Amino acid sequence: MSSAAKFNIDDFDIADKIIEVLCDNRDKFYSLRELHSILFDKFEEFRNPELKSFLINKLKVAFISIEGDYNNVYRIVIDNKHYLIWSLKSKDSIIKESNKDSVKNIEDAKIDEDLDNFLNVNNSSETYITIIRDMIREKNYSFMYESNFIDGTNHPIHLLIANNENKLIKDLDELTTIDFNIKNSNGKNCLDVAKEAKNFDVFQIILDKNYQSKLKSLEKINDTLKDNQKKIYEQMDDNKKKIAMLEKKIQHLKSNATIETIKTIFIFVLFIYFCNTYRIN
Repeated sequence: MSSAAKFNIDDFDIADKIIEVLCDNRDKFYSLRELHSILFDKFEEFRNPELKSFLINKLKVAFISIEGDYNNVYRIVIDNKHYLIWSLKSKDSIIKESNKDSVKNIEDAKIDEDLDNFLNVNNSSETYITIIRDMIREKNYSFMYESNFIDGTNHPIHLLIANNENKLIKDLDELTTIDFNIKNSNGKNCLDVAKEAKNFDVFQIILDKNYQSKLKSLEKINDTLKDNQKKIYEQMDDNKKKIAMLEKKIQHLKSNATIETIKTIFIFVLFIYFCNTYRIN
């Protein structure tokens, strides 16, 4: 069994190690290559030939997704390159203050040549598809709805649709509910991207999901109307009962009033009779 097979990732949290480096130098920009160099020097696991590829892959995944998992950690794009920074400032403030002079990549022969450019905004989609696939495999899908766009323009779901990675989309859909209404920096949602890419399978899936969503909304509205109608009928029945009770009371009062009137007339007649009787005598 290889060292990579024996290695327990739970005992070596790369995200925590990145946070440790970032917090040691607040407000400093770190490229993926620079972070790897520091981790390479600090931890022997990164220097193990059998673990090298495994841990670099983990580092790439953590680099992309860490912003959504930790407070005060931001992924910033400067001069078409991605950097991580830990800061108490707002992300907007950091972006406004950042420029080419804010960052400085280090050169280190120990690092693969392609690592420095792994997250270059100008890279091909395949580069990002690779890391998205690794994230999905690791069931790490919080990155899907970060404020950052993975390639500077698109969220991961847009890239998957544009590149007809329908198997990955299906795998992702089994992990979490995909928001197909999410828009890229050009204001295009997933349906727009699917239409442009002629990805008719996903186009149909989105239409079906939108139909089901609207159908559920209509069913919910219908149920609400039924409940309101039931309450109205119940209120009407209650009002009818109250009216019937009032009519009974009125009738009772009328009956009592008639009896009292008769009594009054009888007493009045009797009074007149006695008056006349005594007057005659």
